[in-house]
Amino acid sequence: MAGFLFIVSATTPGIYTYLKLTNKSEDAVILDRRKVDRRRSHQEVTPERRNGERRHRNLMTDLQKYGWVLVHR
Repeated sequence: MAGFLFIVSATTPGIYTYLKLTNKSEDAVILDRRKVDRRRSHQEVTPERRNGERRHRNLMTDLQKYGWVLVHR
């Protein structure tokens, strides 16, 4: 699957192993190593620094619910 990346939760090692075995691309499946969400404060960023939100969706909820997410590279 060119252009896509599977991110698998560290709590579901079976899914990670399965996807690594069934995927032809070596770097198409990675294990999520984050322990907590890195954004600690919800303060606004000044408009001149960024032109909008870089994250398109919250991956943590999908990782917790399904154990994996599929994202564009």
